[in-house]
Amino acid sequence: MKSINQSRWMPYQSTQIYQILTQPEKLTQIVKRITSVTVLERHDESGKVRIQIDLPGGKFVDMIGQVEGEVGKKLSFTGEQPFPLQSIWELTDDMQKGKIGTTVSYTIQIDLSPVVAFISNLVLGGYLSAEMKKDLDKLEDL
Repeated sequence: MKSINQSRWMPYQSTQIYQILTQPEKLTQIVKRITSVTVLERHDESGKVRIQIDLPGGKFVDMIGQVEGEVGKKLSFTGEQPFPLQSIWELTDDMQKGKIGTTVSYTIQIDLSPVVAFISNLVLGGYLSAEMKKDLDKLEDL
């Protein structure tokens, strides 16, 4: 499984960022490849969701997975079908240049070989890394 990580400091409280990430309509605005999020079950900060993912080349797939959260600290999604995927947002309170903010660490662990075996890990890593930087830009703008 390929693991790709991007991080950025943002001048916002971790609870504010967490609140944005837990809103399905906001998440689809932030993460380029997620076109829809449907909450199937919710129990406090965990639950089951269905996401639709737009793979490179215009192929759409639906994935049902588990969401686990810890307010202001971490939000993760784990799905297995049609391919293994884990998306993790870790939020760490951090001060930079005298300003209170949050370092957002965004990690994706993915194995697309069951769906698109022709994409090499090298190409996948570079492509997703660039998209993840743009996702962080969108999060910061919201």
